[in-house]
Amino acid sequence: MRITPILLSALLAAGALSACAPYPGQPAMLDTQSGRAVVGALAGAAIADNQDENALAGAAIGAAAGALTCGIPGLPPCQGI
Repeated sequence: MRITPILLSALLAAGALSACAPYPGQPAMLDTQSGRAVVGALAGAAIADNQDENALAGAAIGAAAGALTCGIPGLPPCQGI
């Protein structure tokens, strides 16, 4: 199996984000609006680049979508910024 640059980038991002474990009393990465925006931006850029589209636009759309998930019923609410 050949590791493509997209797969390598996704693996590195996942490894970096896994280090964002919370301290006691601190919200986790995906419990904050900014954390969801960062993850959305990474996912949006990876998907856009994979589809041969503009990765910057994909990151912007992904960041907006990730940040807006805080108010969706059924998802855990955000704790802080």
